[in-house]
Amino acid sequence: MTVGDVAEVLSAATGMVLSTYTGVLLGATAIPVWSRNARVLPLHFGASGLGTAVSMLELLSHRSRALNTIGIGTAVVETALAINLETNADPVLAPIKEGHAAPARGRSSTARRLAAASTIAGSILTRVAWVNAGK
Repeated sequence: MTVGDVAEVLSAATGMVLSTYTGVLLGATAIPVWSRNARVLPLHFGASGLGTAVSMLELLSHRSRALNTIGIGTAVVETALAINLETNADPVLAPIKEGHAAPARGRSSTARRLAAASTIAGSILTRVAWVNAGK
């Protein structure tokens, strides 16, 4: 293992820790929607940060099986967290589900259009992948 390899591992480890820090700070407050989710917020912020990093590398033409696996893993974690939030009936979660904190549901037609376009793009890519897999 070279010095560069060690540096990469160290930077990845510290980056992962730092990506959760905003969630830790939010969870340590008296704001009910944050404090009641103190255990979930760091995981959510970490998965979101890692997913963003993978997406940026993908847009820069980095292609590897490991990167793809990490991207799928972050999507699974974020989806599970979203399902958990949506199905949780705790009234303290209302601000994250309604109003300005939930623009895809509320008033922002731009956010709704972006969410719809992302879903369509994902659906098209899924179909293309399945068709190409059969060739």
